[in-house]
Amino acid sequence: MGWKSFSDEEILELKSNKYTHTVSTATISFTAEFKEKFWAMYKTVY
Repeated sequence: MGWKSFSDEEILELKSNKYTHTVSTATISFTAEFKEKFWAMYKTVY
């Protein structure tokens, strides 16, 4: 499977998410709040 870049429409949708810190055609980074919630949920499963 190859690498796919985000389209302009996908970037706009991702930017509207409160947990998205930054997004470009190639990368996405998430807020500290998202990371904290993710790890808290992850720890309950594993």
